[in-house]
Amino acid sequence: MEFPEKTKNAVFLHIRRLKTEIPPESGGVEGPEKKITRLAIGIEGGFDPGAGKKYTYEENYSIVVLPGFQTMPYSTKLPQPVVNSVSAILAADSAMKKAEKSSLTGTWDGEVRHVSACAKDLLQLDNGRKIPPSGWKCDKCELTTNLWLNLTDGAVLCGRRFFDGSGGNDHAVLHYKETGYPWP
Repeated sequence: MEFPEKTKNAVFLHIRRLKTEIPPESGGVEGPEKKITRLAIGIEGGFDPGAGKKYTYEENYSIVVLPGFQTMPYSTKLPQPVVNSVSAILAADSAMKKAEKSSLTGTWDGEVRHVSACAKDLLQLDNGRKIPPSGWKCDKCELTTNLWLNLTDGAVLCGRRFFDGSGGNDHAVLHYKETGYPWP
């Protein structure tokens, strides 16, 4: 045992994780998945983080003292420096937790959402404007078709006039020429 002699570290925390399969519910007959109706986690109508779990994990902790490999179960009755060290280790994010967090970043419904090149550096002004989900009309005229939403300032304007006179009144193009705000 060279390691304890070289490093003067002879006390270790042994974490043992037992993986147990969760038996399927309803005797193997799977019903339709519950539809998510709200952008929320862990509440009614939202995403249930425990819904897709197939395993449960039980962790057991023990203290190992080298060079004799003396093992004792972890208890808060151990000396305070040992208890403090174990608490700090358990509070830190493990490699498994970090990998899980990084894999869930930018996901919703299990689909990875990538930021497009157009949206990466898109300037969005905080001008207090709220865009309703329906009932849009051009900010400069009353047209409700051929509308464009400017993602920088939230302007809703009509598009180009077509060669036959139909379409919009060019308000979106005029707004771009006046402000220079990009239109993706």
